[in-house]
Amino acid sequence: MDAGFLAVSVKKKVTFVDDTKAEVGIDVDEGPQTKTGTVDLRRGYGFHRSRPSRYCESQPGAPYNERLVDEDRYRILSAYSK
Repeated sequence: MDAGFLAVSVKKKVTFVDDTKAEVGIDVDEGPQTKTGTVDLRRGYGFHRSRPSRYCESQPGAPYNERLVDEDRYRILSAYSK
């Protein structure tokens, strides 16, 4: 899910060639790629709107990465708790 493919599906197809052999095919459909939207940290919560990259590695337009979003959330909560 680091590349933004949230609706991936995997299907297998097994064809028996004879009594001792089989061919296995794997079909991977990634589905549409999800992109990160805008990152907006509002004033009044101790953040400067001009510097969201200070807290966020997620970038607008980049493939959605759940791990980065979780890390961004942690950095924002840590900064806010200070």
